[in-house]
Parts: sequence; C-alpha cells; structure tokens
Amino acid sequence: MKKVDVSREDILKIGLELLTSGTVRTLTLRDLASRTGVSVGTLYNYFGDKEQLQREVLGYFWEKAMYQEGILNCDNIDFIDHVEQSYSLFFKSFQKIHGAVSNNSSSTVNKCDMQANFPVKHINEKLESWVEVLVDLHTDELKEVEAKCSRTEIINYIVAIYMGRFLRGDDDLGIAMKVLRAYFSKMPPDVNGISN
Repeated sequence: MKKVDVSREDILKIGLELLTSGTVRTLTLRDLASRTGVSVGTLYNYFGDKEQLQREVLGYFWEKAMYQEGILNCDNIDFIDHVEQSYSLFFKSFQKIHGAVSNNSSSTVNKCDMQANFPVKHINEKLESWVEVLVDLHTDELKEVEAKCSRTEIINYIVAIYMGRFLRGDDDLGIAMKVLRAYFSKMPPDVNGISN
C-alpha cells in the first residue's frame, strides 16, 4: 500500500473545505479518508471518532478566522467598520459550519440546535479572542477611547453585541454599531485633562 504524506493540518484544512463547500451534509471519517487518500484507520488514530474530528475542524476554523483578522490591512478602515466587517465574515463562515454539522437542511442558523452543536460559552470565548485581535490592530485609534473606558469594557461590549445578534440569527450588527460610533465620536472630555 502506498504511503500518503498528509499532515494533520492538511487533514483539518480538507475537512473544513468539505464542510463549508456543501459537498457533504456532515463530515465523517470515511468522507475525509476518501478526499485525503489516508485510510480510515489512520484517521481514527488522529481523531478517535466523528465528534472529535468535528471539534478539531471547528477549532481549525477559529484559528484560521482569527489569523485572517490578524493579516488584514487596517490602514484604510476604522475600528467600527472593521468590527462590522469582521462580524459579517464570522456570521457567514459560522453559518456554513453550523449548517454542515447540524442536521438542519436549512441554510440559515437554527437557534434551537446551534447551542447543541456549539456551546455558547465556547463561542463567547473564541469571540473574545477574535475581538481582542481587532482591538490590538486598532490600538492607536482607540487610545483616546481607552482613556474613558477600559480595553476589557470595549471587548466585552462588542462580544455581547456579537453574541446577541448571532443568537438571534441576525447577519449584521444593526444599530449597535451606530450607537458605538456615536459614543466614540462624542466622548466627554477627560475632567483630569481640562486645564483651569
């Protein structure tokens, strides 16, 4: 039998492609073996079972999504626009993953079974990491804002907006970003910074 040289990351990448392409309704070790040329037995050594495979592919999804945010050129985009675009990317990508992993044949997020497949706590933790990357990319722009509210408050507020909109199945952030933009642009002057 011919030995196939495929790394764990290659396997996860192919698994993610299979899930998001709509080629398969649910990712199985057999589907992955067929696509990668690696035997099902070898995949069992890597992942153990289908659920572990799906968890690791989801972890790979988060890793890649956060990496994409990290390499974006944010020179020509302000923080609020970046937050909105990031949410749109997150929502569309997660919707594909959720649709593939769930038994739901609909192309939209089903609020009832989403939490069964992906615990909210896990999503919230990953979003916190993602939003931290966004804040880090816009450190200079947020210096004035951070004088009025902490970095943690900014991150927690944005994650709460993301989670609320996401759990309702909303694909945009709506008025929440308008409110945040107004808050950022009309920051009250720092009492300690005013000279008499």
